[in-house]
Amino acid sequence: ELQQADDVKGIVVVDEIDLHLHARLQYAVLPKLINMFPNVQFVLTTHSPLFILGLQEVLGEDGFGLYDLPSGQQLSAEDFGEFGMAYEAFVDTKRHTDEVKSAVQDAQKPLVFVEGPTDVNYMKRAAALLEFDILLTTIEFREGGGANLKNVWKGLTVHHVHRKKVIVLHDPECGFDETRANVFRRSMYWFENHPIQKGIENLFSRTTLEHARENNPGCIDVIGEHPIQVRGIEQIVPETWSVNEDEKTRLCSWLCQNGTADDFEHFRSTLEMLCKIVEDS
Repeated sequence: ELQQADDVKGIVVVDEIDLHLHARLQYAVLPKLINMFPNVQFVLTTHSPLFILGLQEVLGEDGFGLYDLPSGQQLSAEDFGEFGMAYEAFVDTKRHTDEVKSAVQDAQKPLVFVEGPTDVNYMKRAAALLEFDILLTTIEFREGGGANLKNVWKGLTVHHVHRKKVIVLHDPECGFDETRANVFRRSMYWFENHPIQKGIENLFSRTTLEHARENNPGCIDVIGEHPIQVRGIEQIVPETWSVNEDEKTRLCSWLCQNGTADDFEHFRSTLEMLCKIVEDS
């Protein structure tokens, strides 16, 4: 007769243990099971990095084994293709969120988080050219980690009170406008009839971008107007432009070095919005 958990011995095999299991439990459940049943060997399959993170924290990297199936080859998390990418993405996201919280806690002035380093450069250059000098001295622009910007907002609005105002500023197409306590979630003003529909480059006029293309071939990809068939009816798709992701930094450098106040004029509405948030008590 079994008197306590230590008396249970054997092997437990669970396939796809992450299915239908909440993320918090994925992180915490295995160390608890192992501690509860020290004489049981658990053999599990999963695609979730959360189990590994939980095991590493409690048992250390040498406290468990990770194997590829069906080869049986022992792996590290980084070696395991899709799993490794998910693992690294999760760790990077958590690290970035912690860095953001630390920056906000230590801030001496209001912070504005934008999606990437080019956005920081564009906003600073626009403020200088359009004579919003007060913004350059009273706020600090910070990189929000691209797609992680939504996690910045989430992390800053859950059980945190901030002394300084924090603005999470998304790209024009996102359409955010909400406030929680001292944290403001906004989007840059979007210009609808524009060849570039996504990204901060939407704020530059077509003329400015054409000039940039002439001097930086390859920075902007163009798909010309073309017909498509939708349920047997021909429709015309207008010309669309998109910034080549590999060339965003080069395009930003050129525009910031050569752009005039007229080129950055469409940033004015966004800068005015930031001023209003900062100045309102």
